Amino acid sequence: MATNEVTKDDLVKLANQMLQIRSTIDSDHLKKIFSKISLVDFTALKKVYGNTTEDHITEPIYLTQLSEQFNMTISQVSNAVKRLQTKGYIYWEHDGKGTYIRLSETGHRLMQEQQEILNDYFYNVVKRIGYIRFIQLVESIKSLEEIMDEEACKMIGITE
Repeated sequence: MATNEVTKDDLVKLANQMLQIRSTIDSDHLKKIFSKISLVDFTALKKVYGNTTEDHITEPIYLTQLSEQFNMTISQVSNAVKRLQTKGYIYWEHDGKGTYIRLSETGHRLMQEQQEILNDYFYNVVKRIGYIRFIQLVESIKSLEEIMDEEACKMIGITE
């Protein structure tokens, strides 16, 4: 068989391997390293945490900004914010411009602790695999993700 010829069986095996790798990366490893705060909460709070100054003062981020950044309705963002507030991670306030949120001391501490765990984790991963190889893998994965997204959009009739 020539190197460019791929059988249906080969494609099935590759697709199954890709799905296995994807689900493992998306769940198994992350569950182990997200010990301070859940991945969902970490992702949501990352936008707010990114507005933290060196003095640990969180600059306000408005619900409208979050709505745009997460491509969600104000109602969806509001519900997510309520959930995070219930956990004590954030608080929200109102001013003349609208409703904004800030990290609470608890939220800030948990984000710092979890970020430190992530830093250590990826430092060790990169140390074992090598910096250049890791960058090449990340670039390859980004390229693969882009192609997979384009193909998925074609299959459901979305043109971008």
